[in-house]
Amino acid sequence: MNLIGIDIKFYNTFYAFLIFIMIKIGFQIFTHNKTEVATYINLLLKYSILITLPISLYYTNIIAYLVHLKDMLLPFIISMYLIYKISNIHQLKVFIRYVTYCSIFYSSFLIFEFSNKIFDIIPSINYAINNYAILSGRSFLTEMSNFESLSPLDILRPIGLDSSFTATAFISASGLLILVTMGQHIFRNKYYQNIFIIISYFAVLLSTSRQIIMASHVTLFILIILIFLRRIYSKLIKTKKALKTLGISVIMILIIIVPNIPIHYYNYITAKGGGGTGPIIIKNIKSLPENIFNNMITYPIQSFFGIGAYTPNYQGLYGDMAHIDELHFLLDIPYTMGFLGFFLYWFIIYKSIKISWETAKLTRNKLYKDIYITGVLLGFLFAINLTHYSPVGIFSCFFVALIPLIAVIAQKQLWYENHIMRMHIR
Repeated sequence: MNLIGIDIKFYNTFYAFLIFIMIKIGFQIFTHNKTEVATYINLLLKYSILITLPISLYYTNIIAYLVHLKDMLLPFIISMYLIYKISNIHQLKVFIRYVTYCSIFYSSFLIFEFSNKIFDIIPSINYAINNYAILSGRSFLTEMSNFESLSPLDILRPIGLDSSFTATAFISASGLLILVTMGQHIFRNKYYQNIFIIISYFAVLLSTSRQIIMASHVTLFILIILIFLRRIYSKLIKTKKALKTLGISVIMILIIIVPNIPIHYYNYITAKGGGGTGPIIIKNIKSLPENIFNNMITYPIQSFFGIGAYTPNYQGLYGDMAHIDELHFLLDIPYTMGFLGFFLYWFIIYKSIKISWETAKLTRNKLYKDIYITGVLLGFLFAINLTHYSPVGIFSCFFVALIPLIAVIAQKQLWYENHIMRMHIR
């Protein structure tokens, strides 16, 4: 769309609108909340406005700051709104149910998009995806598109409904964890639950996102460990059955499907054509202490408070510092918000996981134990992904927002149970 001589793309327009709405909501809900996680989120958002925003305006501009809000803090803004709106476990269940339905739809479309590129069921969709990739202006999409002739297998990687390989795959992975862990709260019919578990799992596999595929299996392995812990095992029998169903079904279907998957898929997964990030990440980790030390010596104040928001077009002070390469999100936070902001960001994730886990162990209401475990698993899934590309997109923000939201509801639930217990004692 061309407006007063400025080329405005739908993707950027949508994000600008979303950011405006979330900022408006964020300012409305800066009210006192007694729960720990909500307090820390409130502190992080105020830090961003009072510290990061002025620094960003000094070194770059408001556009870079808005991109920072969208890429880093949007899930926390959403979570604060949800904390304000959702006050009990029953409302939380309803919300999780709806986002899980959306996740299933996203996963189904991802599988369809992947299959359509192989079998060319509806060619016009493949052409539309290729044209979108060309016109998007986003480097990771233009690299996979073809300007002259279209071969669907060359654009095999599904961008999905979130217009991002990683974000769309994260939605499928989050839905998979929810269905496996607390699927009985989503579907009363266990056959529906099992079918959608399989759909979500194959969406993760077909996403071609190596980091999501790895993170999903690591998180599922953590779930297997958790369900055998004595203090929670007895109430996660249905979760254990769902895992068994997933394992058996995956083995059977893989035997049928694997021979029919084109070689392009394996090239993406194994990075046969180049582009593997593993060696680069290892190299970045080795050089990380030296780079951080040099930054602290050269820019001591900026290292503590951050250099403000930056983008490829508005680099600001980042252009003079050691560049990030493949540790994108892990280092974007301390660079932008400094060590103090980095600590606050990760402390919210850590505290959310800890509170959900402690509630799962201590709650007397065994019916909702699996919901708290879901919060723990989503926290691990998100944390594992943060070492590389951020999974934060459009709809994926709501799954990230679930991590602190579940912790807040868990803490309220535990307070209520302890209050009732004290009343009985009296």
